[in-house]
Amino acid sequence: MRTYYHTDDFSTSGQFAKDSEIPKEYTGRITGIFAGTKLFTALYATGNADQTRFVAQYSPGQPTVYFDRQDVPRLKANRSYLTVFDARRFEELPTGEWFSSDPGHPIQQQVISDPFDYITRAGWRIQQVDDLPAMLRKLKAAGVDYGAEGIDEEEYDAESLNEELIREKVKETLRTWFKRKGAPGKTGGWVDCNSPIRKDGKITGYKPCGRQKGETRSKYPSCRPTPSKCKDPGKGKKWGKTK
Repeated sequence: MRTYYHTDDFSTSGQFAKDSEIPKEYTGRITGIFAGTKLFTALYATGNADQTRFVAQYSPGQPTVYFDRQDVPRLKANRSYLTVFDARRFEELPTGEWFSSDPGHPIQQQVISDPFDYITRAGWRIQQVDDLPAMLRKLKAAGVDYGAEGIDEEEYDAESLNEELIREKVKETLRTWFKRKGAPGKTGGWVDCNSPIRKDGKITGYKPCGRQKGETRSKYPSCRPTPSKCKDPGKGKKWGKTK
């Protein structure tokens, strides 16, 4: 029988290779066999937890399982067994799964020669996608009942972070770009690189690009979104043009 590590609430459980470091959140350990209804166990016709890879939507509607298009040939070639035990030897976990440290002898064993056909007959709709982490994020955002197997957590988090960074960049519209802080004090917006603010002979900042009522300046404004951009003369042939 296999050894599984799990969190206190069993929200996450799994196996780890020998001599590998066990994450701190996996505080419990059990040895035995997991079981479940035919609907839920059918997905593992494509392989054990360390072999298969899928994202599943349990509800609403017909249960749908998503496989990576590139994984399909390998998963279809897998040969597994449906093993039936006496349910009285199993206890239900907080996750809704069933577990037994003493399952006894199998009541029935059946060879599954066509995993996808078996999954379909168990009640699943099968879909193939090109990006499983993206599908997992989509289901999570939709608030549906979902699950996943074989998707690396770091891969999922990295993809989520990249999407978040993209969303943050999109938020910076032209309006927010002009409003970004540039001049010192409470004044926001772009700065006039032709109107430096000096202290003890050193440039400590720049005046706002827009002039106040009645204000005059010796040069035409040369506006940039931030003070650091004042070091770049841009594409113009003249820098610091006077009136």
